[in-house]
Amino acid sequence: MPSLVLSKTSNPIPPVIGFTYGGFTIANDGEHTQYTQEIKLNGSLGDGLIDLVGGVYYFKEENRTDFGDIFSLPIVFPLPDGYPLLLADRVIDNEAEAWAGYVQADVNVTDQLTLTAGIRYTDEEKTFEIRDNRTRLGGGLCIGPGQF
Repeated sequence: MPSLVLSKTSNPIPPVIGFTYGGFTIANDGEHTQYTQEIKLNGSLGDGLIDLVGGVYYFKEENRTDFGDIFSLPIVFPLPDGYPLLLADRVIDNEAEAWAGYVQADVNVTDQLTLTAGIRYTDEEKTFEIRDNRTRLGGGLCIGPGQF
């Protein structure tokens, strides 16, 4: 997966490319997967007196996004790629997984009146991680082309 991850020698991969006359770029590369499944059962009791619905639901999601913020400064005699500064380089990972079960009953008291009751239980877990990929520099500031 191509990214703006910096190695120990502060060389981003792929190389940072700026704009000759300056500008701001947010470069990102992401991988996202999602899966859901639901099983639902419907039925009726007592010749239509009670209608029932019940089921289970499953959800899983995994995301990874690599972001890089690049600001290019124009200079009097611009280099072909300007004067690029890497402002931020980070990876965001997040996952979610959920299970749910539910039941609902409709009691048809008359043609004009229906009583409805139901319950749902959900168990969900989410994780989130953000990681800064920039090599630590003196004072934590970007210092321009010398850092690449």
